[in-house]
Amino acid sequence: WQEIVIDCAEQMGMPCEGGVYVDPPEDVCCSTCVQYGDTNADGALNVLDVVSMVSIVLDGVYDEVSDVNVDGAVNVLDIVTIVGYILG
Repeated sequence: WQEIVIDCAEQMGMPCEGGVYVDPPEDVCCSTCVQYGDTNADGALNVLDVVSMVSIVLDGVYDEVSDVNVDGAVNVLDIVTIVGYILG
């Protein structure tokens, strides 16, 4: 037997507060916790995320990170919510 220890937060059952675990690139072991609405995964909620979310809504694409209100759809309500977070 060979024991392999993977020290990834999502595999240890740690919650991703206010976000979702995003699958890692192929050569990386652990997923990354990305805050809901942070569509460019830069660690900050800003106008760039709003612009990206508008494109996602117009394209009709579902993106788990963009589903800020976690209702299973990315729509105008998610954009309004993220603008509220940025302003508030």
